[in-house]
Amino acid sequence: MRVEIQTPLPPTVNHYYRNAAVPVRNATTGKIGIVRKRVLSDRAEAWMQGSALMARCALRVAGWVIPEAGDKVVVEIRVAWPDNRCRDMSNLHKAIADVLEGIAYVDDRYALLRDMDYRVSPRNPGLFLTVRPFAND
Repeated sequence: MRVEIQTPLPPTVNHYYRNAAVPVRNATTGKIGIVRKRVLSDRAEAWMQGSALMARCALRVAGWVIPEAGDKVVVEIRVAWPDNRCRDMSNLHKAIADVLEGIAYVDDRYALLRDMDYRVSPRNPGLFLTVRPFAND
């Protein structure tokens, strides 16, 4: 079984996280302090929600069943960039692995991400993913 999924491009690595001040209660004293933490940016959060919905729909229509823990899943990655700027395909891996977790596989440690191709397509930029079970031939 092979399932094709198309999503928009995620925000760049530089725009994927933001620093946030998070209130935390001290377990011993009960006082509340502030801890600085890196969290998903609003753009990244919106991309994750939208892309997860697209992936969930494509996989459900295809009849995909999440493999058991330990069963690997191959995710072939094709990218259409919006312009000729220099980009690194491997910067997409974390976002792709995270968005498919719990949808295409139990945990992203079972995902085998493979860069297959890239091109420039100003009219149709995005991620084109093929998800399939790993066959241990």
